[in-house]
Amino acid sequence: SKVNEQINEQMASSSSGNKHNFERMTQNVNEIYRNSNTRGIIGLIVESWTDPVSKETHAIARMNRSENILRYNIMINENEENIATLLESANEGDLLERQQKIYFAHNIAVLTDDLHTIRSILSPAMSSMKLSYGSANAILAKYELKKDIVVSVNVTGDENNRLQKAFTNYFNGKGFKTSQTGNHNYSLRASLHTEDLTYTNTQFEYIMFTINYSFTDSNGNEIFSNTFSDRIGDLTKTQARQKVISNAEKWVTTGGFNKDFNDFFGK
Repeated sequence: SKVNEQINEQMASSSSGNKHNFERMTQNVNEIYRNSNTRGIIGLIVESWTDPVSKETHAIARMNRSENILRYNIMINENEENIATLLESANEGDLLERQQKIYFAHNIAVLTDDLHTIRSILSPAMSSMKLSYGSANAILAKYELKKDIVVSVNVTGDENNRLQKAFTNYFNGKGFKTSQTGNHNYSLRASLHTEDLTYTNTQFEYIMFTINYSFTDSNGNEIFSNTFSDRIGDLTKTQARQKVISNAEKWVTTGGFNKDFNDFFGK
């Protein structure tokens, strides 16, 4: 299936290249979901036609049960093998790389759980068959390494430590520990730069702001980074400044930084 072809390709690419070059393994991991056959029933043939006289539209659905049970068996077996390979390779190496593989195995397991559910409907006798990895939730419960990951968070140009707190709370919410000065495995360094803008023929005061961040390992190797900038206006500079900080906080928790983080882990 296309799903398994993508999984195999990304798994193969994850075993070579730079230590933190996992893009091939997790890049566009959402493609697995978009192309996943679990959004519909594999092998279901739907036909429709319109009666030329009555103008009524009719539809019929049909499938070969035994043929599709075999197809589901093949896909599930392939996915179980891929999950086992990922989890085995996640036993050693860099913590973040290991966590990334665990998340990827979990994503495959979510799809496979769905395939197993559909297979059980097609063949109730197979509902008692247990998947080799247990379930998607069991993978996270058994293998997750988040508690071992400590991120040092440092933000410059902040106001009342609001952006510092936003990053810290974000990592804590994901299950990671944080530290400003203590021992850590990874570092998040960010800066907030603001510039007053002057415009004529307007009652608003404007501020341009830019956020830069870099997420690195303990050796200073950059894992991912990005820059975000925007212009904010309000009746006073003070109000505009408050909006800047508020928008920066949202960028961390639900915006660009959140997207970068989830893209890296294939979530």
